[in-house]
Formats: sequence, C-alpha cells, structure tokens
Amino acid sequence: MSNELKEIIIRDNKNWGDIGHKSKQTQLDYEQQISDRVFKYQGCAREVWGGWVWVVGCNEQRWSKRPTRHQCERVVYEVVERLGEEDAFDLFVDQDSDEEV
Repeated sequence: MSNELKEIIIRDNKNWGDIGHKSKQTQLDYEQQISDRVFKYQGCAREVWGGWVWVVGCNEQRWSKRPTRHQCERVVYEVVERLGEEDAFDLFVDQDSDEEV
C-alpha cells in the first residue's frame, strides 16, 4: 500500500504551497521552512543531469527528481511526512542489527 500511496502523492504535487505568496520574501521563507525540515531526513538533495534528486547513501530516490532543488525537497517533505522515512525511501532495517540495507 505504501508504494501506491507514494505514487499518488508524487503525481498530485502540482502546486504544493508554491502559489499565492504575497511577496517574494514569503516565498523564500516557505522554501527555507521546507529546507529546514528535510535537513533532518536521511540523505540530501543532489544536482544531477536535468534537475535535482534526493540521495540516501548511494541510492537515488528517482521519484524525487525535479527541475529545482526546492521542488525536490518539497516532494520529499510531503512523502516523508505522510509515509515516514522508512517507507518513503524504501529502507529495510534488519531487526537483528542497527544497519540499514
């Protein structure tokens, strides 16, 4: 179910908070709030050919690829907030150890 939900979230991301700002400053404040929140997640946004993608370890989260860093961070934020990091990034944690596979 989490993969289906992730697909729904990813497809439905047209204008998450990116329209209706009263000024350039409120837009910048919004972008900074998103950046501050995703900073706490595993991985980071990395520039790649054609845009930005979220990378956890050596794994690119291809679903996160967007033309700008903010758009990449925004979709990562939305998916992680709804699904949690483990499901969002398809992480498997072995119950016998603390290492992620």
